[in-house]
Amino acid sequence: MVAQGFTVDLNKPLVFQVGHLGEEYEEWVHQPIVSKEGPRFFKSDFWEFLTLTRWWVVPVIWLPVSLWCISMSVRMGLSLAEIVPLIALGIFIWTFIEYTLHRFLFHIKTKSYWGNTAHYLLHGCHHKHPMDHLRLVFPPTATLILCFPFWNIVKLFTTPSVTPVLFGGGMLGYVMYDVTHYYLHHAQPTKAVTKNLKKYHLNHHFRIQDKGFVDRVGYIREASFEILHKHCREKTSVPLTILHVFTHIAGEKMMSSSDHDISNAVLKSIVMFPEEKHFGTVEGNAKLHPGKNKCPYSDMSSSLEAMASMLMEFIQEFTQSNTLHQSLTEFRPEHKNFQLVMARDQSVPLCDILSLVELIGCYTDWTSENIVALLLKMLGMPLSVNFAVSVVSLLGQLSSIGVDADGCENEGISNLREKLSAFLQCETTLKAGFAVQIATVCSLLKTLQLDFSTVFRLKTAMLPGYGDQSWSASANLVTKWFSLLSDEQRVFTTEFLQLPVVK
Repeated sequence: MVAQGFTVDLNKPLVFQVGHLGEEYEEWVHQPIVSKEGPRFFKSDFWEFLTLTRWWVVPVIWLPVSLWCISMSVRMGLSLAEIVPLIALGIFIWTFIEYTLHRFLFHIKTKSYWGNTAHYLLHGCHHKHPMDHLRLVFPPTATLILCFPFWNIVKLFTTPSVTPVLFGGGMLGYVMYDVTHYYLHHAQPTKAVTKNLKKYHLNHHFRIQDKGFVDRVGYIREASFEILHKHCREKTSVPLTILHVFTHIAGEKMMSSSDHDISNAVLKSIVMFPEEKHFGTVEGNAKLHPGKNKCPYSDMSSSLEAMASMLMEFIQEFTQSNTLHQSLTEFRPEHKNFQLVMARDQSVPLCDILSLVELIGCYTDWTSENIVALLLKMLGMPLSVNFAVSVVSLLGQLSSIGVDADGCENEGISNLREKLSAFLQCETTLKAGFAVQIATVCSLLKTLQLDFSTVFRLKTAMLPGYGDQSWSASANLVTKWFSLLSDEQRVFTTEFLQLPVVK
């Protein structure tokens, strides 16, 4: 029933089409279509209706069921001290079951007609249409059918009084999971924890769809970069000690992963830079690596200057490529001298490279003039909105590197300030939209070493850098930009930059 060279028609019901894709189904289903409105599954209106569920239906139906089950155990004589841990156990069991099914069943590779069809119904549809708001939570009819075997399994291993509360706890875990899942797809989190959860989950959909589960090494790698970024100005060896503990926990897999060749190379170079300053001698270095001959970060490590030069060549290669009209989220570097062999099909997210450039810049001034000049050159090209925001934001971050502990800026900051001011006023930026403009203003404020509320409250003559013509001109430009915004944009800017309320 598999058809060679079959093409799915998105305007027709999909379920009984996808099976014909055969081995091509795996690639097709992991090329997401981003739309809040999903496709039609079945020709029959009845079966189609059963696949559609609004998110609030889950708590409305199943929370009362969960509470009723828990109350059954209370009526059977279980005390509160017994009920609470059993509810927690039920939530844990549900979490374990969902994780196991998701990792080992939902992402199984299929190629037969019925295998593809079943997988698409079970989970493939969610990866093909991740933002389909009516198919993000599990349909009540399917949940009801599954409740019977799960109830009997719990009943088989527990006493009559424990069965209801344990099942109710599992049902509560399911409701929490489904509602959270919908929230991560369609809400706009404001807290750091929920922002990171959303980022991690959407990476599972749009970047690493075969991963995105509990990845110990991935967590440790991200934490390592976070520590390096936050403690770049510190002169103690405490961050280095923490990073080496992380490396010990993660094992060799952290440094040998081919999926992170570039980030690993940068991580090694940055760690070795302060380590050589703190533990320059063999005896000193041995204190950090007892029982080992050398630091695990030293294997095939390069100097910061070499890594910065390589990243700049990547960006230079990008600026000269023919992909400027595309989405600009990633590109494939052809850097021939890169000592770490990269898989041919490995795409490097360009925004990740910009982040690595910023991190290197935190540890050395070598990149400042060179990379700033290259990034400013890129701003004159037809970039996408998202990438333009990334470039402008990085320029703002790099500007803070050019300021010493006493607040004195180097000569390159004044030039950058003038370039950003010119960019804010150019016709291309105005046409690019509000996102690029506000990113430019934020970066411009970093070159002024002021927050917007200070510029907004005080007259230019009262500001600390008034004597510098370039400085005062940029400050005036920021206030002028704000005065020209629409009412809606002013409200957003006021909230985003925490300005005093504008009457």
